[in-house]
Amino acid sequence: MRIRFLWIGDTKNSFYSGLETAYLERINRFVPSEVSSIPEQKKSDRRTIASQLDKENQRIQKRLSNRTFLAVLDQRGQQVTSRGLAEKLNFLMNSGTSEVTFLVGGHIGLPKETIGRANWQWSLGKLTLPHELARVVVLEQVYRAFSILKGLPYHR
Repeated sequence: MRIRFLWIGDTKNSFYSGLETAYLERINRFVPSEVSSIPEQKKSDRRTIASQLDKENQRIQKRLSNRTFLAVLDQRGQQVTSRGLAEKLNFLMNSGTSEVTFLVGGHIGLPKETIGRANWQWSLGKLTLPHELARVVVLEQVYRAFSILKGLPYHR
């Protein structure tokens, strides 16, 4: 299985990008993985948010393969424990899923079409997090899930 992390917009804060790199290196010990980003639409008039989301949706769809299991971060999604995420990844690996893509949206959220195409909507909880911090949390939790599956002491 391969894991892709897809961000809307670049991680600009060097502290967060350093953490992203560190966790990605750890995840790569278990499965091939990569982080990539799609240019974020510039902040503008709220009347044009629909067209901004439409443009982002087009960019997202171009980056997704038909075979990927798409997990989107959404506040209305399913909340799981770290062990629950480990179980989900284990199920996907054992069911022959070749690729999982975790998608974190930008400042205007994710397009409804993208959320509708998702195989799973995942919520990190009821808190609102900056997108760059949410990315780090996603990476850390995926690393933690693999640590649980491998019986490593990281989760204790």
